Amino acid sequence: MTKNDCFFFGKVTKTHGLKGEITIKLDVVNPADFRDLRYILIEDKGNLIPYFIVNQKINGDKMFVQLQDVSKMEQAVVFLGKGVFLPNEM
Repeated sequence: MTKNDCFFFGKVTKTHGLKGEITIKLDVVNPADFRDLRYILIEDKGNLIPYFIVNQKINGDKMFVQLQDVSKMEQAVVFLGKGVFLPNEM
């Protein structure tokens, strides 16, 4: 999937807690519309990599996300500052 097939959803701004959760600053009009996401695409070196969501919570314009296979803060740090995208059909 390329960026042309997707829209910018937000940016990973920090880690959240000690269990590898990330905080995404959302760039959408109505965050509640995205309450039940199964996956997100995170940009890495120009590529969009899919990550499955284990748990998520929305608070205002922030989403707190637990990604599959990310269970430590040290693993979550690699996502800091990266763009988050979703397919256009979402």
